[in-house]
Amino acid sequence: MGIVNPFANDEDWTESGGNVYRESGKVGIGTAAPGHTLQVDAGSGFEAGQFNGAQNQYTASFRADTTTGQSYGPYIRGGSNSSDKAFVIDNGLGTLNYFTILGDGAATFTGNLDAESLTVDNITIDADDIILSTGSMNLQAQTAMYIISVDQSIVLDTKSKVFIKKSGTTEFDIGAGVFEFSNNQNSSLVLEETAHNVVGKDLTLSGGSTTAGTTDNIAGGDVIISGGQGKGTGNGGAIYLKTAPASTSGSTLNSLASAMTIKEGRVGIGTEVPNSGALLELSSTTQALILPRMNTTNRDAIAGENGMLIYNTSTNKLNAFCNGSWEQVTSA
Repeated sequence: MGIVNPFANDEDWTESGGNVYRESGKVGIGTAAPGHTLQVDAGSGFEAGQFNGAQNQYTASFRADTTTGQSYGPYIRGGSNSSDKAFVIDNGLGTLNYFTILGDGAATFTGNLDAESLTVDNITIDADDIILSTGSMNLQAQTAMYIISVDQSIVLDTKSKVFIKKSGTTEFDIGAGVFEFSNNQNSSLVLEETAHNVVGKDLTLSGGSTTAGTTDNIAGGDVIISGGQGKGTGNGGAIYLKTAPASTSGSTLNSLASAMTIKEGRVGIGTEVPNSGALLELSSTTQALILPRMNTTNRDAIAGENGMLIYNTSTNKLNAFCNGSWEQVTSA
């Protein structure tokens, strides 16, 4: 017995070989006014697929379920075998030019996603790349987020700047040749603290080197440390170099003292090229060197060392420590 045609009196419907079909018009199931060739209004859900009686489930199905009172998108379930495909899109030519998921809600992918080209609200995954065609892209995680590169560099390539923020406030501002740091207070750049009884790590600031290439006699880059610029009558920021003195207790934090050591090399003030035979060269036609000024009592409290110079305010004379004692340099 063939399929009974419920529309036998409708000349648009035809029954042939057990199949019922309609050559034109629109068909609606659950709606009296279909707007498409086939429109199904399944208020309690819709599911179609191949049922596996042994496993009491559909091995391959398409389902849109609203029976729980919540709104779900299409549910696509794959087979039970490793060779079964969960979701395959093919235009029949082996190449998928466009595949777009649109909607106001977020697109969620569970498990692994492998696609030649996938577009989700203007985000395109093309082979190994993620391309954002319009608007901005936010990556957000409920807990920690890790960007991991195995044995390769992580490159942030932008035509503008890179901002690293904490709680919405910019902490790092990285531009072309400029790196700015701010925590909205007195900013500090500190190396990570080490474990107990481990020597603190050194911090080396170095100008750019010119070791690559085949051309000789090219200077390396300078290291310039500058205090912040003031405005109007505000002074510019000074440069303080401090070191922590040795402590008598390993459990006590040392306070910083104003001290500086230049281990080797030479220093020039007022000249960019100090004399090669001098540790310190001062160069100026408008400014002079002022020696430490103190009275005789202050002078005698110093642990003298041969070669020391001071200006004695008690005698208004230059004094030098020579051969174990202080001597007056000027006779008048």
